[in-house]
Amino acid sequence: MATVFAPVDTQGAEVAHLTVHSRAVGRDLDVAVVLPAGATDGAGKRPLLVFLHGKSESADTYPGDEAFFRALAKLGDRAPVVAFPEDDGDSYWHDRASVLSHKFRAGLW
Repeated sequence: MATVFAPVDTQGAEVAHLTVHSRAVGRDLDVAVVLPAGATDGAGKRPLLVFLHGKSESADTYPGDEAFFRALAKLGDRAPVVAFPEDDGDSYWHDRASVLSHKFRAGLW
């Protein structure tokens, strides 16, 4: 017996799928972009929220969740455009020379 899921009620939001090249991970990554209801009517600019989800989740993990769309709809005209990039799947480590990483290595964090 197969399980059949009903389509997600997006509350009028649109979901677009893009592919972007990441210099950081050296490959193309999928990005799901959610445009809230009314975001394409040209009535004004919306903020962009880049949602960095947990390790090994896909770009479609949260755009497949009706609770997310209900919360976005409640924000009305204040709702941001939300981008859900695919993670690189390898690790949480960020190899960069920054003040934060220097503090961490020095035990100051």
